[in-house]
Amino acid sequence: MARLVQENGPAAGTAYPVPGQLTLGRLSDNDVVLNSEGVSRHHARIYRSGGDWFVTDLESRNGTILNGVKAGNERLRPGDRIEVGGFSFVFEVDPPSAVATPAPARPAAPPTPPPRPAGPPVAPRPAGAAAAAGPAIATRDRGSRRQGILQYSEYRDRKPRGGLLGEEVAQWSLGPRLLLYLLLLAVSAGVLYGGYVLSLKLFASEGEAAAPAEGAPR
Repeated sequence: MARLVQENGPAAGTAYPVPGQLTLGRLSDNDVVLNSEGVSRHHARIYRSGGDWFVTDLESRNGTILNGVKAGNERLRPGDRIEVGGFSFVFEVDPPSAVATPAPARPAAPPTPPPRPAGPPVAPRPAGAAAAAGPAIATRDRGSRRQGILQYSEYRDRKPRGGLLGEEVAQWSLGPRLLLYLLLLAVSAGVLYGGYVLSLKLFASEGEAAAPAEGAPR
């Protein structure tokens, strides 16, 4: 913070803060009112530009004196003496604070979740286990196929081969079996012939019964 400290006059020792700019003059619209005939209505102005402070004379009648020299627009330094119409002021600036303002604390990061427990260890398979499993499976498949073939052969051997006349007739020699087949064929033919003759007789009897009925007077 900058300020002007008055050295003489009725308000000697008064410190006037300079927030950004400050005007000195005789009229009441000035920041520092100096009631004297040697002070112009708007005499001088102190202002800040960038990081520096300046004092400029506002075309006053008696001028503005900086460190004993008439000033127009001059740069100010701490300890400079400014004279306005017989009133003397010292320009002061507070030194920058040696203690830096602490930066706001950053929010703490969320706690890291605990690691997930590892699963049970998997025992490694022996190097030759996969190779041994292949031949074992192939051997088991061949054994299953061989067993199926044997079962079919046993079923085929147990199947009766006697045909319609049974297994005992199948064991006869060829001659007796032919005679038996011829006998069965003759019996079948006789049965068919007998049925045929019987049906003819039935038709003939029905015709004779129908003839007198047709010749009777109407």
